[in-house]
Amino acid sequence: MCLQLNPSKTELIWFGSHASLRKIAANDLSLRIGSDVILVDVVCNLGVTFDSQLTKQRHVSKVAMQAFITFGVSSRFDGLLDQT
Repeated sequence: MCLQLNPSKTELIWFGSHASLRKIAANDLSLRIGSDVILVDVVCNLGVTFDSQLTKQRHVSKVAMQAFITFGVSSRFDGLLDQT
């Protein structure tokens, strides 16, 4: 039994500081599994958003936006709910 990856669903991300990511040659940035795998700057795994520099900025922004939407929608119904 071996691991099989679906190239159409597989993404490649390199993690590192901005300086170290610039040192990687462009031809070293690809991965081939039958066909080329897409190189991306941001990936989402188990609901956590990672960027190539591990800043957590996009993840925090995404979670904050979801919370804002959730609480914003729920606050519209405050007057409709019984306080008893």
